This record gives sequence, structure tokens and C-alpha cells, in this order.
Amino acid sequence: MRESRRKGDGYFFGTITELLVLPEYQKQGIGSRLLQMAKENTPTMLYFGAQPGLEEFYEKNGCRRSLQLYVIE
Repeated sequence: MRESRRKGDGYFFGTITELLVLPEYQKQGIGSRLLQMAKENTPTMLYFGAQPGLEEFYEKNGCRRSLQLYVIE
């Protein structure tokens, strides 16, 4: 679930590529626990893309909006 990278300036951060919980297991605290475990095991900052409509979940779990991403298709 977690991938650590090192930038040229020695700054470490973690990346979550996906945080998914099957619909039949949602609303049971599983996603919150997974996010907590990721935060506990990340060297410093943790970056990830939030799915639209789930901003409230991430904010409730202590996340804040930091970057805006752009996509080229």
C-alpha cells in the first residue's frame, strides 16, 4: 500500500496509490484504520489522490488539501 521515495534534497515522503474498501465492508471503520496504519508507517508526509466525493472522509481522518493535480490525456 505504501511506497517511499527519496528526492534529491533528502526529503522523504510516502505515496498511497489507492485506498479502497469493498462496498459491503464500507462504513465499518476499515478505511479509517487503513489510513491510520499508513500514517503511522510513513517517514514524514503522505501524499495521495482522493477520489471525488470522498473529501469529507479524508478531512475527518486528519488530512488536508495540499496540491491540485493536472492530467494530460
